[in-house]
Amino acid sequence: MKIYKIQFKIFISTVLCVMLVSLLGTMYLYQYINKLIYEKSRHIDEIYLNTVSEQITSYLDNSIELGMRCANDTSVIRALNASSPDSSRSKVYSINAQKQLNAYLDSFIAYAYVDKLIAFNTDGTIVQSISAREFGSPNDYNELINTKIADIRYLKPDQLSPYTISLDTSITRQNRTALTLLCPVYGKSNQSVYGYIYIEIGLSLFSDLLSPYAQVNNLFLIDDEGKALSQRPNILPADISLSSIGNGIYNFGDASYEFSGNQFPDIGMTLYSCAPFPVMGNDRSHLIYIIILVLIMALLVGAVLAFLSSYILSLPIQRLNQRLCKITQGDFSFDAEIERPHDEIGAIGHTVNEMSSSFLNLLRNTQEMYKQQKNIEIALLQSQVNPHFLYNTLDSIYWMAVIQKNTGIQQMTRSLSNLLKNLAKGTEDHIPLQEELALLNDYISIQAIRYMDAFEMKDLIPRDLYHHRILKFTLQPLIENAIFHGIEPKGICGMILLKGHTQDGYLYIEIEDDGMGIPPDKLETLLDTPNPVKNKASLNSIGIYNVNKRLQLIYGKECGLHYESEPGHYTRVTIKIPLED
Repeated sequence: MKIYKIQFKIFISTVLCVMLVSLLGTMYLYQYINKLIYEKSRHIDEIYLNTVSEQITSYLDNSIELGMRCANDTSVIRALNASSPDSSRSKVYSINAQKQLNAYLDSFIAYAYVDKLIAFNTDGTIVQSISAREFGSPNDYNELINTKIADIRYLKPDQLSPYTISLDTSITRQNRTALTLLCPVYGKSNQSVYGYIYIEIGLSLFSDLLSPYAQVNNLFLIDDEGKALSQRPNILPADISLSSIGNGIYNFGDASYEFSGNQFPDIGMTLYSCAPFPVMGNDRSHLIYIIILVLIMALLVGAVLAFLSSYILSLPIQRLNQRLCKITQGDFSFDAEIERPHDEIGAIGHTVNEMSSSFLNLLRNTQEMYKQQKNIEIALLQSQVNPHFLYNTLDSIYWMAVIQKNTGIQQMTRSLSNLLKNLAKGTEDHIPLQEELALLNDYISIQAIRYMDAFEMKDLIPRDLYHHRILKFTLQPLIENAIFHGIEPKGICGMILLKGHTQDGYLYIEIEDDGMGIPPDKLETLLDTPNPVKNKASLNSIGIYNVNKRLQLIYGKECGLHYESEPGHYTRVTIKIPLED
C-alpha cells in the first residue's frame, strides 16, 4: 500500500481517530467511574456514620434517662435522706432503694454493659445495684467521695447540673476509661442535695456497637486526646497517630485517607469514618493496564474498520479514475458501473457520464460545423465576383437610365449599389439610426418596384431619435420578413409602420404590418429555433433568429426582439437596445 494512495490515508486516519476516541473515552470513563464510586462510597459511609451516631446518641439518652429516674425515685431519696445509716429504718430504706435500682437497671437497654449503679451521699450511705456487672468494693465509697464529687460536693443546688456525663477513670478498674454519669439527688423543692446517682458503663458498649461496621465501613471512636475507644480500622497503618485528625483528607506515607466525623461534645468523643482517597487507590497501574488493553483493542477494531471503509471508498474512486483515463484516450461511451453506488461518488459518476456525453456531442457538432464551414467556403469561392466590376456595371446602367430618362431604373440601380456597398463593408458596425433608415429606404425602393407598390411603409420614428446608434442591418431583415411572410401571402395592398421611443435608458423600435399574422404555436418558438432563410429573393439571409441572437450577444439577454401577432390582422415586432449615441 503506497503512502500517497487515498486508501492508505483513510486507513491511517480511521485508526488514529478510533485510538484517540478510545483513549479519551477510557480516561473519561475511568475518571467518571472513580468519581461515581467515590460519591456512592462517601454517601454510604455518611449513612452508616449517621446511623451509628444515632444509636450512640440513643444509648447516651437512655443512660441519662436511667440516671434521672433513679435520682427522682422516692425510695432512693428516702434512703439517702435517712438520719442514721445504721438504723433499722435506714436499712429498710436502703433495701427498697436497691430493689428500685435493680428494677431500673434491668429495664435499661444497655444493662449488660453497666459496671456500676450506685446511690450514695456524703454521710456514708451507699446503695449499689446487684444487677451491675461488677460487685461492690470497700474502696468504692472513697473513690466516689474523693474523685467523682470532690469538685462539686460543696456547691449549692442551683449551681449543679442535672447530670454530668463524660469519659472518666473507672472506679473499679484502675487506669481504665469508662463512660460515667453523675446525677444529683435533690430534696424537697430542690433546696438541698441528699446525695448522688453514679452510673459507670464499660466502653465495650461502643466496641460491640461498632464491630459490625468497623472493618467494612471503617468506623471508629476516639476521645479528644486521640485515644481510640473502639477497634482501630485495619486499613490504617499501626504507626499513624489519630490525635490530630479531623474532617478532611490526610496523607500517611504513600496513601491518602478521607476522614468524616460526628462529634459528641458532651462526653468528649468523636465517631469517625475512614476511607481511602481516591476510592480506586492512588496506584495508576490499573489505569495504565486498562489504557493499554483498550488501545490494543481499538487498534484491532480500527484497523478492520479502516480497511473496510477505505476499500468501500477507494473501489468506486478507482473505477472513476479508470473511466477518466478512458475518456482521455477518446472513449466517450456510457459506463453504468460508475453510477452504481447511490451516494456522492455515484453522483460524481453520473456527472462524469454526462460530461462524456457532452464531449461526444460537442465533437459531433464541431465536426458538423467544420463540414458546413467547408461547404460555405466552397460556395463563397464559387460565387466570388469582383466587386469593382459589379459596382462599375451598376454605375453604367445608372447613366444609361439617365440618358434614356428612365427614373425607375435610375432609382433601382442606385439603391442596389448602395445596399451592395454596405453589405460588402460587413454587418457588425454600429451606425446612427438615420443611416440605418437610409439603407432601409434603398431596400424598400427596390421591393416597391418589384411588387409594383403592393405595400406602403410609413416612418413614424421621431427625428430626435435619429442620432442614436443601432447595429447595421437590424431593420432590413425584419421588414423583409414582414413583406415575404405577412403582406405578400395576403394578396392585397399592405401597410408597414415604423415607430420609436425611449424608456428607462433603452431605445424601442416597433415594426408593425397588417399581413397574415403568425399562428400562436409558431410564435412561441419563433425566436428559439434557427430558421435558415431559404428564399432566394432575400438580400442577406440573416433571418430574424440571427438578428435576435446578434442583439443579445452584443447588448445582453435583456435586449433583443419581442413578437406579438394576431393571425389575419397584424404582426408587431419590438426591438429593444440600450441608448447609444
